[in-house]
Amino acid sequence: MRTIADYLSETRALNGQRQQMPQRRSDLAFCKWVHVVGDAEVGQPPAIEAARDGPAGPGQAERWQRPSRLSVAFLKIERPERRARMSSTLEILDDFFALRNDEDFSRVPGRTIREFGSQVLTGSQADPAHLSPDRQPVYIGGWPSANFGLVHGDLLLTSLLYNEQLLIRDPIVDWFAPEQHLVEHALAARPGYWDPEANQPHMRETRQFLNVAVTQLRALRPLIDAGIVVPVPTARRVYEQRVPIRRLVDRLVKNPDLAPGAYTAAYSPADIPVEDNVRGMFIFASGPNPEPRIAESLRRGLTYFAREFLIAASYGATYTAAFDHELFLCRTGVRDFVRPATRTSEAILQSDLPIFSGLTPQLIAEVHDDDMFGQFRADLHELFQNAPVDGTQSDLAAYVSDQERILLQPKLDDARKAAERGILQRIGAGLNAGKFGIAAGLAIDLALQSPGLATGLNVAREMANGFLDAPREQGSQRIWSSLIRHHRSVGAEMRDVRPKPGSTTGWAVPPEPSMNLTITPGTIIHDFVPRPDLEPYATPSGYTGGDYRPCPCGSGLRYRFCCKEADRRGPVVVSA
Repeated sequence: MRTIADYLSETRALNGQRQQMPQRRSDLAFCKWVHVVGDAEVGQPPAIEAARDGPAGPGQAERWQRPSRLSVAFLKIERPERRARMSSTLEILDDFFALRNDEDFSRVPGRTIREFGSQVLTGSQADPAHLSPDRQPVYIGGWPSANFGLVHGDLLLTSLLYNEQLLIRDPIVDWFAPEQHLVEHALAARPGYWDPEANQPHMRETRQFLNVAVTQLRALRPLIDAGIVVPVPTARRVYEQRVPIRRLVDRLVKNPDLAPGAYTAAYSPADIPVEDNVRGMFIFASGPNPEPRIAESLRRGLTYFAREFLIAASYGATYTAAFDHELFLCRTGVRDFVRPATRTSEAILQSDLPIFSGLTPQLIAEVHDDDMFGQFRADLHELFQNAPVDGTQSDLAAYVSDQERILLQPKLDDARKAAERGILQRIGAGLNAGKFGIAAGLAIDLALQSPGLATGLNVAREMANGFLDAPREQGSQRIWSSLIRHHRSVGAEMRDVRPKPGSTTGWAVPPEPSMNLTITPGTIIHDFVPRPDLEPYATPSGYTGGDYRPCPCGSGLRYRFCCKEADRRGPVVVSA
């Protein structure tokens, strides 16, 4: 049986051969859409699509249409070069289903889903669109950026107004990525498209997950189109950085502040995420001396934290903690991530930032670049960049307090007024009763007086000796940030998060040996589990043998015309 690694190596070799082969077919055979410029004097061929906006020459009409034998004489085919930026999943969705009448993934053929997955992976190879280190992007760890389509709480939506740009994981790219099967995951993690053990697709789960994920991405479209939210692929990056991640985790487990005794006394299993959709739910065998088993479970949580922190750094973003557990790891563990010569400190804003209610993606996109929010973000970045990290903690606190009063407080007052009787009030947003603050970990290289971890698209691609490293810039640098003083939980800020009580309380493990396993409390997101009420064809009927039997994926189509090709071709890989 071929493994995922076999499929990947074979595909890379095949793609290399294709790039060296002469193209013997006509250009027409390789073009799904062609650029048509029709001369009004000769006659304009009929177009399938309406004319798009754009300049055309005198007497000419410019259109996009599919090639046909009748319009060959009018075709001007321009083979596009490889995109300098990543094609967003939403763009690929629009193009892929432009001429298909049904975008319901419950009914489209399995081979179509596989083709869609291949296009998504291929489009994700270039740099993400809109991503710019100059905009100081952030990545909110501990689930929000991994599941931003589920965010509905006022705190996390408000935080978009105080941040220039937010990185989120692209759920569809990561679902199809074969590299996810080459790193360790929990049994309850999202399974992805391919089942390596059964050597066939998780087609029913894929249909359910795509219906959910596509709906969520489309709801975020105003923010994505505005470049405020940037979906990025992460599964491949986690695989490529597996060695540095392991080195970081090895240092974290040696940190005395993260020793199992103190760690488990401060946080329950449900506080610790181990997968994008799993918090807690650790499984233990009953018996005496449970400490080594608990330590191994804590290591899984630290691995997830290291993966997210490294994802953020590799895209030039600042890891941001939204909840207490992630803030604890930033404060106690991130100093293990930077070079030994780096001085780290923490700056805490004393100002209370208002939390707004009634925000939607469309409203956020409309007011995000308003002067009061844009200037606040610029002043906040300047405050952190000029912070005297090489001085004493009291010097830093005095500097932050002074700059808050001069730079930030006037903007916060304007934001409150806007919610009460200004632009926010007019478009339907208001003030929430809650407030929050901002804390940031700052670093500076004492030897070079430059930051220990700078931002940029190529940051952390390679890490010497397992430390995060980067090109150096002048001034202090944020290496993490946090939303504080809000008293909000994951369940309050994200929907469809299901608590699981487990078979024990907290970290208690029965000391008597038993055949029964102990499962700690936790929470889980079940966005990939097929729902029978949404699968009208899940139970096959009629002819049940051979290629013409009803497909077991629940589409209602015959197996030959649905999943046979998808089963035969293996996991989705990047096409040439």
